[in-house]
Amino acid sequence: MDENDLLNYAEEIMSAPAHAARGYLFEPRFEPAEVTLASDGLTLALDETSSKSRWIEVTVGVFGDQPGKLHAFAPSVRARTQNLAAKAYAFAIDHAGSVLPARSAALVRDRVRRVADVLQVEGFASIDAYANIDTGEIIVVSVDTVLDMTSPNAPVFEQALAENPPIDPEGLCVKALSLALVRRYR
Repeated sequence: MDENDLLNYAEEIMSAPAHAARGYLFEPRFEPAEVTLASDGLTLALDETSSKSRWIEVTVGVFGDQPGKLHAFAPSVRARTQNLAAKAYAFAIDHAGSVLPARSAALVRDRVRRVADVLQVEGFASIDAYANIDTGEIIVVSVDTVLDMTSPNAPVFEQALAENPPIDPEGLCVKALSLALVRRYR
């Protein structure tokens, strides 16, 4: 939890000859900022009173018929809904740039696409990450090659509709199927 715990851990590892460490890998630990989605389902707001963190949770859909030629959708931000009965969350695109400014959103989109390229993603995938709202830096949490399409509120549908030109849900499903068939019979 802090530098003292880290020092104790490192000393314990180094004192165990059978488990001598060859090195360490560290990743940042932080609490993401709380983002709220207004009852209109469109307006996002960063709750700066509960946290000073500049990191938020995002999910980004990527697609393409081969690695290196992928396209990334606009990132969707994880936000707490106005449902006071339960602490519910949803993903929404920050069209107004009130939480994730346009420049940072473009950097997130490009970095997610590059991650998918490196991982040799084909077809469709959803990449979950933490994104820094000031720099667009990302920390990838997971890559899911089976998109959540079980709900009309799935982030990939909103992301597809935000494209220019928009891709409607039926068109998205047809595209996903055609990419799968191309890969299968290649």
